[in-house]
This record gives sequence, structure tokens and C-alpha cells, in this order.
Amino acid sequence: MGYEIYLDRTQKGDEYGHDSPWVFVYDTDNVEDGYLSHAYNWVIDGFDIAYNDGYISGYTVEKRSIRNWTPDCRSDISVVAQWDEERNNNDLIHQGCHALIHTCSTDYVALGTNSGDNIWKTDNSAVATTDEGNRDLDGVADTVLHEFGHCASRSNLCSNVDNMTEQSEHDLGIVTQDGWTGDMETPLSVGGDDASRGTCDTKSGWKDGETYQHSDCEKSAFERSAEHTAGYH
Repeated sequence: MGYEIYLDRTQKGDEYGHDSPWVFVYDTDNVEDGYLSHAYNWVIDGFDIAYNDGYISGYTVEKRSIRNWTPDCRSDISVVAQWDEERNNNDLIHQGCHALIHTCSTDYVALGTNSGDNIWKTDNSAVATTDEGNRDLDGVADTVLHEFGHCASRSNLCSNVDNMTEQSEHDLGIVTQDGWTGDMETPLSVGGDDASRGTCDTKSGWKDGETYQHSDCEKSAFERSAEHTAGYH
């Protein structure tokens, strides 16, 4: 069993509101410098916009590291399940999303996965791989926000969210113009057809990069999922 190191914390607004997400971003010993700080900052920047736009009452983001433990990349047990067990062994069970950045190769694991638990109600595990350092910083940070988005947008729980989608929570994301950088996908989009499904307005076509700026549908899904979990509708 490894051990956890606390590194930094950013909090704004109502820390304990029913719609105030907590996200803990971790890395392991062998993750190259830069990935953790970049993901931490992207999560803060993304939630800052949702907070300023009035979709959430506040947010808390913590930066942490796990030392003396790395997942077994080739195990029959998924990386996210291994991380879930490691968290429980370390009593890292605060309600919210616990996102781990690791280095397993995409030859053996997906870019990211999550344990599927409702972050507005309980603790949830999510993982994002650097693909042995071959993925860029934006891509890994985007995966952290993407997996958080799945567990904060409860289309399987709230009909208000389900009505905004056609096939999956990916439909809440959009491909949008972002300054001079070209077409960018918001965190829940994976490009292509999903960006033109559901009720969100979007540009068509494949993305050139990622942005931490959530679509209005993504922000609305966070708000409505939190309200549904709290029993407000």
C-alpha cells in the first residue's frame, strides 16, 4: 500500500453546497513533471467558469500524489478498480471525484475510465493515462475533466439530463471555435457525430484540440444532476 501527499488546494464559493463539486487530482511516482499541475489548473479553470456563470455554488479542487504505489498495467483487474482499492486502503473516501494520473500504455488500458459512482452523493474513482508520457498535457487534463463529467452528469438518473442527450453523456459536449486555435472539443465530447447529437448547438467536424471550457449543456447537466440527487426535483 502506498501513501498520500497533500500538495495544494483551491476553493471558491460554498464549500459544502449540494452542487459544489469536490475533485482530487493525484499522480503516481513515475508520472513526468507537468501533468499533475496542468490537470489541476484545468479543473480549476473549468469550474471557475461554471461557478461564475451560476451553474454551481462553489467548488474545491485538491492536488495530491500517491507515493510507493503504481497500478499493474497488465493486470486482469482494471486500473480504475485497482485505484478504487488503493483509495479505500488509504481512507481517501471524501465525497467527490478522485482522479488519478498514471503512466500505463494505451496498448493495455483506455485513455481514461471511471467507477461510475455519483459524485454528488458518494466518492468516485477516475483514471487518466499519460501513455508512458506520449500524450500531451492538454489531452491528459481533458481526460480528467471528461471522466469527472460522466459521473457529474447523471443521464441514467435525471430525466432532465437524459432529455438533452440521444445516446450518451458525450452528447452534452460540443465542438466549438476557441479563439485562433481552431476547432476545440469541450470535455465530454469525443469529436465526430456525438458533437451534433442531443440538444446542444455545435460546430460539425473533428476537433483539433481540447478546452477546459464546458458547454452550456455540460454545465446545465451538472446543475440538474446535483439538484436531482439532493431531491430538489
